[in-house]
Amino acid sequence: MKHCYEYFIVGTTIKKRNDKGQIAIETNDLYGMIFPDDATEALDKILEKFDTDASIMTWKLENTFRTDRNFPWAIVFYKEEFRLAGHVVSTRKDRNDVLFTCYTMPNNHSVQEHGVPSVSILLIYSKSSLKGLANDSELFSKAWEQLSECDEDRHWICVAETPTKEWIEKTSKDDDQLFLGKLGIATN
Repeated sequence: MKHCYEYFIVGTTIKKRNDKGQIAIETNDLYGMIFPDDATEALDKILEKFDTDASIMTWKLENTFRTDRNFPWAIVFYKEEFRLAGHVVSTRKDRNDVLFTCYTMPNNHSVQEHGVPSVSILLIYSKSSLKGLANDSELFSKAWEQLSECDEDRHWICVAETPTKEWIEKTSKDDDQLFLGKLGIATN
């Protein structure tokens, strides 16, 4: 069963009359995302065990995307958090192709203070990058199974299946060290 939902990016445009009576149009940079109700319900079910909900998660993601002025083609949500940060950064071809975060990441996360983050959300910036990564990783192939038929000119939310337990155990072994090594952070 497919678990993909289109999301929409909205902005605000205001029409005003200036002091000469002319209509002026003002647009601001306060873009936001609108999720369909069924996507919100699906995310609320996942996020409940992480003491959050779709509204809070959407707000956090919107703030990141507004700052960068770059909304991903797909936002992939998993039902669990995985110790796979090293896997993600070592598998992606370019940092701008795929970013990740997790449900429990504190604001202003720093590796030195909080440690290596988990992975529960992938931010995919192009369909072609996900297609290529799906050949190299079960984490990405689970997302590709859901998103392969989605239009690359629209924006998507995906609830991906969890990779197999065996794959997670094998891939997460020494993952923190892989992540730190890729970032050039010395370990003691």
